[in-house]
Amino acid sequence: MKPIRTKICGITRTEDAVSTHESGADAIGLNFYERSKRFVSPELARTIAESVSGKIAVVGVFVNSTVADICEIVALVGLSHVQFHGDEEPSIVAELKANQPETKSIRAVRIMDNDFEKAQSEIDQWQDAGVDAILLDAASAGSFGGTGNQLDWDSIERLKISVPWLLAGGLNPDNVAMAIAACEPGGVDVASGVESGPGIKNATLVRKFVSESKPN
Repeated sequence: MKPIRTKICGITRTEDAVSTHESGADAIGLNFYERSKRFVSPELARTIAESVSGKIAVVGVFVNSTVADICEIVALVGLSHVQFHGDEEPSIVAELKANQPETKSIRAVRIMDNDFEKAQSEIDQWQDAGVDAILLDAASAGSFGGTGNQLDWDSIERLKISVPWLLAGGLNPDNVAMAIAACEPGGVDVASGVESGPGIKNATLVRKFVSESKPN
């Protein structure tokens, strides 16, 4: 399974999944958190995933779900990756691997007020637990992501991350190249920055984002 360079998250429509694949992106994200503006039911997610099956990585975003519920959705939808975006404990990585050994795990580290010391502690715990990748996102009180808030890119270099990692938070087609140049992530993740409305992707913005995120 190749590394994820560009992930378009919060897909809610089949046509957006197809156009995202056609843009050259490496992954789509499907949000299973019911309070999210980009929530999709497992049944709709399965239809979306089938439209790009075998062509692109399909990441399921979960917030404080049980391993049993996650594994049920992994099997139904055909997820390649599970992204933990809530208050889960690192031990959930081992539980997932025991039940779905082929499914890769991603931990979203939500950084509040650019507190990189706290972020490093969380990163260390999840790396020790065997997580496959880390996603850095800007936290906002009362929210589990998709806020459009931006991290201090220049300060990210102080973090020690030994697994592949992706940058999220406030990215868009106009700033993603600058973000990559500033902190050299392994990949980038975007939701609101390529939308016409919550969950409605703008194909032109997606194509531009992907183009700007790829090496020249």
